[in-house]
Amino acid sequence: MATRRMDRIAELIQQELSIMITSRQIKDPRLVGMVTITRVKVAPDLSQAVAYFSVMGTEKEQKSSAAALKSAASYMQGVVSRNLRLKKTPHLSFKEDTSMEEAFKIYNLLEKIKEDKEPE
Repeated sequence: MATRRMDRIAELIQQELSIMITSRQIKDPRLVGMVTITRVKVAPDLSQAVAYFSVMGTEKEQKSSAAALKSAASYMQGVVSRNLRLKKTPHLSFKEDTSMEEAFKIYNLLEKIKEDKEPE
């Protein structure tokens, strides 16, 4: 069960990560395409935080950006720790958010069903 504190910490971490990505504090050349932190989930004991991200771009750019974020996780965790001044900073990990792709697939399926049911 998420508490208000966990939600606030997750939101602050998401903001910090977004700022780092948009201001190009991550100098990794593999970070290409439009990278967005979609949400952050924090464990109840605040030991872990999973940042979900999406990349607008080709499949190659998505894989490249995913590798860049995963390799920069410890650096980004340090920046979050310094900026948020938490007693204990959650261990940061990244996971690709595929919800937009899944929503697009569902939309296409619904459109196909709609086309099949239309009278001719």
